[in-house]
Amino acid sequence: MNISFFPALDSPDIDNYYSDRRHFLCGKDNVCLKPWRVPTICPNGDISNCSGMVLGNIKKQSFWKIWNGEKNNSFRDSLISHGSFPFCTRCCSFYEKYDLSGKLNVDE
Repeated sequence: MNISFFPALDSPDIDNYYSDRRHFLCGKDNVCLKPWRVPTICPNGDISNCSGMVLGNIKKQSFWKIWNGEKNNSFRDSLISHGSFPFCTRCCSFYEKYDLSGKLNVDE
């Protein structure tokens, strides 16, 4: 049986991941695109971003109005202005690299 882990970290990175949070903090130059690309839609219709912030409910508003609304745009603006939040360092998407063309690049 093969078991895969994501993110794919080597031994030193695994040690750092669990022991030294500062090692993986990213700044304004390393903005994650997950808040622009990955919504969560709950069974009750709530839509949230990666922070878990409920942005709205799809039963009451259109998806695009919620996803591109003031709450999520404010969160995105904070990421652009200030860099990642502390909870970002434990997100699997933190290890993905994005280029400006919008194509996903994952370090292998």
